[in-house]
Amino acid sequence: MANSRLAAAAEELARDSTRMDSYNELGRGSGYYLTENKKLGGALGKPDEFPGKAEHFIEYWKKLGHSQRIYLLDLAGLDAGKISLDSYQKMKNAYNKWKKEYYAVFLNQSNWPSCNLFVGEALYMIDKNYLNSEKKYFSAREIRENKHPKLKLITDLKSVERGDIASMHSGGHVEIVTKVRPDSGFYARGAGSGNGAERYSGSVNDSTNKFYRVE
Repeated sequence: MANSRLAAAAEELARDSTRMDSYNELGRGSGYYLTENKKLGGALGKPDEFPGKAEHFIEYWKKLGHSQRIYLLDLAGLDAGKISLDSYQKMKNAYNKWKKEYYAVFLNQSNWPSCNLFVGEALYMIDKNYLNSEKKYFSAREIRENKHPKLKLITDLKSVERGDIASMHSGGHVEIVTKVRPDSGFYARGAGSGNGAERYSGSVNDSTNKFYRVE
């Protein structure tokens, strides 16, 4: 079932420190995050090559996409305003650190919430790659407003189970349910303050929560 697979994907994603760290840094204003989903709008992968000589570095640098540059800068520990021929070796080392499975996505907004990115990425991991009209993962608000075409609102709260998607805080946050207790308390995983860890997230019966199931 998609439910059990989604819960397992959430656990796998939570163990991926590279993607989880990028979500955390996005919340601190980095301006980008990492994904394995190359179909996301603006997703740019590792450049095919790096110049063999320092004299070609500046020309190469100017041709890179913005998200590629800011990720390489982070890997190198450099500031954009200090790029020069002297940066060549550090940038080459940064290039070698970039794992090919990751794509960088630039978001032109500081302190972007990452909870929906976690949910969208986990769905992608089970071959449920649902993107909105802007080729982005559906936001927490879009999910709450039933704009996601493949998530069905659960009306019988007694049926909420592991692998369902929890819309919390009146639509301000989303997580993936990992466990439901007999007393209707539930545990979930997500990005943001939870940082992927399974944690107690409240009651299924809380009126500010709604739950959705992947069709």
